[in-house]
Parts: sequence; C-alpha cells; structure tokens
Amino acid sequence: MKTLLPEINSADKRFHAGNPATGEQGTRVTDTWLNDVQNRVRDVQAEAHYVLQKAGFTPKAETQTQLYQAIVKIIDDNRKSASTTQKGEVQLYSGYDSESEEMAATPKVIKILKGFIDSVVRSLTNYIPNSKKSSAVNSNSSDTVATSAAVKMANDNANDRVAKSGDTMTGNLSLKQGNYSGLNVYNNDGYYTRLEGNPHNANNLLTFVYRTPQGANIASVGFPKKNGTIAYIDDVVLKSGDSMTGILYSVGISSKHYGYGDYAHQYTSGAPFLVNAEGSQNRDTYHPFVKGLVRSKGRYGAGFSFGYTTKQGAGDGFGRGIINLIEDNGTSKNWGFEHNGDFYSAGDIRTSSGKSLNTAVQLSDYRSQWGQTGWVKLPNGLILQWGKTPVIHDENSTDIVFPIAFPNKVLNIQLTENQMRTVAAHATHLAALNVTNSKFTFKINSTLPIDSSADWFAIGY
Repeated sequence: MKTLLPEINSADKRFHAGNPATGEQGTRVTDTWLNDVQNRVRDVQAEAHYVLQKAGFTPKAETQTQLYQAIVKIIDDNRKSASTTQKGEVQLYSGYDSESEEMAATPKVIKILKGFIDSVVRSLTNYIPNSKKSSAVNSNSSDTVATSAAVKMANDNANDRVAKSGDTMTGNLSLKQGNYSGLNVYNNDGYYTRLEGNPHNANNLLTFVYRTPQGANIASVGFPKKNGTIAYIDDVVLKSGDSMTGILYSVGISSKHYGYGDYAHQYTSGAPFLVNAEGSQNRDTYHPFVKGLVRSKGRYGAGFSFGYTTKQGAGDGFGRGIINLIEDNGTSKNWGFEHNGDFYSAGDIRTSSGKSLNTAVQLSDYRSQWGQTGWVKLPNGLILQWGKTPVIHDENSTDIVFPIAFPNKVLNIQLTENQMRTVAAHATHLAALNVTNSKFTFKINSTLPIDSSADWFAIGY
C-alpha cells in the first residue's frame, strides 16, 4: 500500500478559495498533487479488490457492503478450534458429564464441582462407622447417632402428637379420668371454665362450671339427659315477658285473669291474650285477632276468625268488629258489630226451636195510615180499611173509593148507619154494591124519605 498522500502546499495545509475583490489568490493545486490523489485512491481500491478476491466475491458497483461481508467471511473461513495440539477457539460448557478435550469449563460448573469437593471433604471428616449408628428410639447413649429409620420413627411419633403451641387433630380426642373427666379453659386472671362429663347414673350428661383459681364454683350449668335442641336467647321467648316475630304453635295456652276491670278502661288495659294493632292500616283492612283453621284445602277446609275492620269508604272514622267465616273455595260471610251497638248478620238468626228472625213479625211490617179514613196492612198480607160515607138521600147512591186498592180481592164490607132515628117502626137498609178492588157503591133505602150516612169497614188482601 502506498504512503500517505502529502498535504497541499499552503501555509496552513488547507485549501482556500481566494477573494478576487481584494486580490487574494486561492490555493494552487498542481498536477503532481492531483496525480498523487489518483494513485492513492486506486491503491486503496486495489487493496479492497484483493480482499474481495480472497473471499471469493466479484466486485459489484451497486453494493456497498461487500468489503464488510468479505472480511467476515475470511475471518469465519480461517477460524480454528483449539485442541491439545493447536491453539484456537474454545467452546464453553457448564456441564460436568463430558469427556471432550476441545471444550472449556465455565466458572459456574467449577463452582458446582467445588461444592462437590467440599461436600466430600466434609463427609470424610464427619464419617460415622456403622458401629456408631443406632436405629433405637429409646437409647440414652451419647456415643451413637440415629439412623434414618430412627429419625422416621421419631418423626412419625411427633406427627401423631398435638403440639402444645397449637395444632390440628384429624382424629378423635378422648378424655378418660374417671366419672368427671373434663377440659379446663383459663383466662388471664386464673379463673377457668371447666367442661366436665358426668357419671352414668347422674341426671346430667354434661356440666359447664366457672371456677376461681382455687377451684371454687362460681356458676354451674347442667345439660340434662334428654333429647332436644339448645337455642340462643334471641330465638326463645322469655318467661318474664318478650316479643315474638313469628307464629306460636301450641297444644294449649292457659292464662290468669289479666287486664280485668271496668269497661271504660279496656282500651288502655291488658288482656290474657292481646293483639296490638295500633300501627295497622287506617282503612278498608280486616285485622284478625283470633283465628282457627279446620280440615284442609280441597277437603271442606274452613277458617273462623274474630277481628276488626278499619273504616271503609271515604273519610276517616271507626270501623266495626267482625266475625268472619270463610271456606277454602273463597266463599266468605261476615257478622258485624257497629260502634252504635247495631249487629249485622250475614244470614238469618234462628232460635234453638227453629224460629227465624227473618220471618218474625216486625213493627215495620205493620204499615198503616191512621185517621177517620185509614188502613192497616198486616204482615200476612191481610188489609183492613175503614171510613165514613157522605150523607145521601133515600134511594140514592155514591161511590166510595178505598184509601188503597186491594192487590188481590175484597173479602168483606161492613156498613153501620151512624144517624140516630126515633121514629117508631122505621127501617133503613144499607148496601155495598158494585164492589171492586179499588171502590164500592154505597146505596141507602129507607121506609121514610130521609138523609143518612154510614161507617164502613172492609177486609181484603
């Protein structure tokens, strides 16, 4: 390769453009210097072409990476692996199971091998002859060491025990210390609760006792030998008084005469059985206080209850006491007790002899009109009517219209002269003629030509 290209012949070894305005000349480039540039450029190209030739490449004007590729190929082609007879590249290996003489161990595998060597050294240092080994788990010797069998037996034994610091048992725990075997649970003050069994002939099967540190009983609770379920206090009703949130089922309830007194205080006093519905619906709602159900649905089931229905209809006010009888098909009858004292029945009311209130005669059944002319209609339909005729002359007649028409038939009309006569051997004849359901004709006939009138009375239905 040629020597370095000489620098340009100028004061500062740099090229200058010059300045025509000031007369400053530019750097003068000679043909000699340009020929040197050309020769050295070609020299570098020849060197590069030689590298391509050694790599087996043909120069390509459009490729600018051939020189790099050629150098890489020449390096790869001239690599040599190290062996016991020549120098070269060595492959690193972290295993320790190869017999190759062309690979080198890494620091990692050397560290592993060092650990093996150290372990062997320790093993040789701590080597125990078989005569010093023992599989016994009850030996007190300080000269022998335990074998794996002894360690396993000890470990199995330990695994089957409950740790004092706390543990979990997978089997049953049995306490056998006579008739009163028990378990003590202490607090920080030394007091303890004892769970204690009882003898076979005792009434209790279990006893809880709270004791002082000296063992004196403070409180004791026994569980009798009987079938049943222990309930939380929130699930039971206290004998001293309590409220229930569910339905109470019982075979019978007996109570003392609680809440007795005068009628005026019954709203504020209690009762043996009290339903407090003060927060109930204020209208159109039936609130049963006592109810009984018999049979079952589809088999003539029925319900009978006593309660109260709040105000029905518009506005506010009192309701009514109710006795309700309902069938499983939904048919219902009510008997009502009004605040004014009235009682309303859903049907007829009958006596033990079969007398019916619906068919009994009521004052309202006797309809009438009282007066000189009037009428009365009896509950059985019979109608009585009466009145006075006007005064008419002998051999004359007039129509008398009944105050009300008889719906069916006139049975009888009675006429009574209401004029006083003093003539001897005088006779007056009265007649009711042309009788219809609404009127009759009153006619008079006398032995003397006189004026007269009569009282009339008619019966019909």
